[in-house]
Amino acid sequence: MAAFNGWMKKELQAESLVALRDYDALHKRKAAADQCMLWKALTGNWLRNFPVPPDPHAHLPKYLTQPQLDEVYTLPRNSKEQVDLVIRYMDKNEIVDDALRADAYELFARSPPPQSEPLPLRM
Repeated sequence: MAAFNGWMKKELQAESLVALRDYDALHKRKAAADQCMLWKALTGNWLRNFPVPPDPHAHLPKYLTQPQLDEVYTLPRNSKEQVDLVIRYMDKNEIVDDALRADAYELFARSPPPQSEPLPLRM
């Protein structure tokens, strides 16, 4: 531990913090890879093991602001354009690769139709 502390003190006092910045960049890339792997595991499980996967529309209000939701719902429901916009809003760390995007398209495509107003009971 003393060796690490000595190295850290030397680096912090150095003109160039290249090694420390490299560590930060690697740490951020690892965190992004971990997030991508988590989302791939979730979407893969939902799409391959659930008879009816979770409805992504039910969860959008947790992740998007009202103006973002309004813009998302101006696009055709479950279209690639709508999914791409959701991804653009949610993917702050740019973790979504082609495989995860394809899973997102499928997840939205398999979502149930929107709930309509219940019909009044006739007597």
